[in-house]
Amino acid sequence: MTERRETAGEGSGTPVILVVDDDPGIIRMLQVTLQRRGFDVLTASSGQEALELVDREPVDLVLLDIMMPGLNGLEVTRALRARPEEERVPVIILTARDTVRDKVTGLELGADDYMTKPFNGEELVARIRVQLRLAGMDRAIRRQNRELAGLNAVAVAVGRSLDVPEILGASLERMTEVEGVAAGAVVVWEPEREILTLAVERGLPPALRTAWYEQPLTTSPWGAIFKEPGSGLLEDLAAAPDPALRIEAGGPYGNHACVPLSAKGQTLGLVHLLSRAPHRFGAEEMRFFAAIGQQVGMALENARLYHHTQQQVSQMRALYEVSSSITSTLELQEVLRALIERLLDLLKVDRCVVTLSDVTGTAGEVVMGYDGSKPMPWFHGIEITLDRHPEVRFALETKKALQIPEALQAPLLTTVRSLLAPLHVRSMLIIPLLTKDRALGVISLSSLREPRHFSEGDVEFCQILANQAAIAIENSRLFAETKRLASTDELTGLFNHRQFYLLLGQEVRRALRYGRNLSLIMLDIDYFKAYNDRYGHLAGDEALRQIARVLKTRSRDVDMVSRYGGEEFSIILPETELPQATVQAERLRVAVEDHNFSRGAEGHLTVSLGAAALAEGMDRPEQLVHRADQALYEAKAGGRNRVCLAAARVESP
Repeated sequence: MTERRETAGEGSGTPVILVVDDDPGIIRMLQVTLQRRGFDVLTASSGQEALELVDREPVDLVLLDIMMPGLNGLEVTRALRARPEEERVPVIILTARDTVRDKVTGLELGADDYMTKPFNGEELVARIRVQLRLAGMDRAIRRQNRELAGLNAVAVAVGRSLDVPEILGASLERMTEVEGVAAGAVVVWEPEREILTLAVERGLPPALRTAWYEQPLTTSPWGAIFKEPGSGLLEDLAAAPDPALRIEAGGPYGNHACVPLSAKGQTLGLVHLLSRAPHRFGAEEMRFFAAIGQQVGMALENARLYHHTQQQVSQMRALYEVSSSITSTLELQEVLRALIERLLDLLKVDRCVVTLSDVTGTAGEVVMGYDGSKPMPWFHGIEITLDRHPEVRFALETKKALQIPEALQAPLLTTVRSLLAPLHVRSMLIIPLLTKDRALGVISLSSLREPRHFSEGDVEFCQILANQAAIAIENSRLFAETKRLASTDELTGLFNHRQFYLLLGQEVRRALRYGRNLSLIMLDIDYFKAYNDRYGHLAGDEALRQIARVLKTRSRDVDMVSRYGGEEFSIILPETELPQATVQAERLRVAVEDHNFSRGAEGHLTVSLGAAALAEGMDRPEQLVHRADQALYEAKAGGRNRVCLAAARVESP
């Protein structure tokens, strides 16, 4: 069946009457009578012709003769009443028959009124006007019922969910179920990106999406309507001022309807509907669309408030967890891992890296990072130069957060664009780690492959976490420095007496447990008191520092060099037998003897050394120290500047 156009009386205001009779004289008389009373008249000489006309032309009422060749009036009435309810038109039967049975039969088949020939013209016009009023009331009631059902369905949909896509999808579905709607879309305003973006659509042609949506408000066709809230209706689409809104005459669409989604004086989005040609949206439909738009706007605001509250709860929980990790441990790696995990979870980014700057401000170190695109995502200890990371340098210098929506288009990153492209970095957020108005480093968040815009709330939350992390980093550094000072001799930078015994105890236990070799060298500077008396204590301190450097640089990485006390030093040699320790001791003796003391130290110095190895019967570090000390005593007693080995027997200290 050809789709019938909207009822003529609704669109033009002039009712259209279809006169169906096989008598040309009757048709002509009715046509003149009705046209004089202001009606538009269509005519048909048979029942089949009448049905075809009703299918393709707007008709408000049918005047129908019963006696006709082919389909008679009663059969036409039955066919008209079989049409969908919204397509039915009033029928008045005109006939020479005036029996009660004929009248009852016609009315039972669906006729709205019955007049016998000959008839009075004034009475006929009066009856037509009554039926038109009744038909109009029926249409209004049916429209109101549809609208109430739609409003109720939308209310139910928005009342049972706080999920924005679900709310918008259900609302658009109800609006597109309205008669005459061909397609529709919901566009929401994203203030962070300052664009109108397509949230959900129904039946929208793909070609229209790029023309109307995903555009800044300044260039969007909906910009003017959005800035001035209110329902907008474009009637003459062929002459619309904006080419993007223009629809060619004769196409599948009639006109646009634009309905704002508003709450608390703010426009949150728009509902865009297209009518099915030749139907055109009218004032009553716009009132219905506006009522749904108001409901959806409030629901959208409630959903956003709910999600904002949920986000705040999640952020507070993350702050609590990070703060707890800071107070529960001073291990930097544990704190940073907890921080990165929270940021990855809340912001849904692909990459998060914590970089600390060096004192020169030209380089840095990635102390902890995560890249979800890698098979082994966690990494640390990577040295970088800030010339290859201008975004890091910018955040460090300005002490401000930096957001880069499109990395490959950012002027700041022009010089490193070729490095970023293979990494598929799209969007970046760089947050400085600030403490006491100093930038220790940055947290770098990246979205890979998909662009991402971080809201002001995201940036603020990240900065709070970064400040917490900066405190943790500072505390961790202070803790590490405290530990270093507690185990280090302040003058020489070597391990101190206390740390020496801790290390030696560990090595003795390890050697005994696994049957490994262990040796110890004790060293004393010859005639150091006389040196101090001659050159002064400042020169003596410098001499100690220089000898410490000689011992450290001439020892293996696994060897542990300590200042035992005064002018005495010790070197723990793991995995080393006594002959090897003796060779190492001699190397050290020669190195000190050949060293040119200068830059604050004077003269010439030598050292005496005693070497001992962990032997059977030893189970305490003091025993090994005692044997090496005895060998040192022998070296000093034998003339100094020499190496002596400990006796083979084991003696108690």
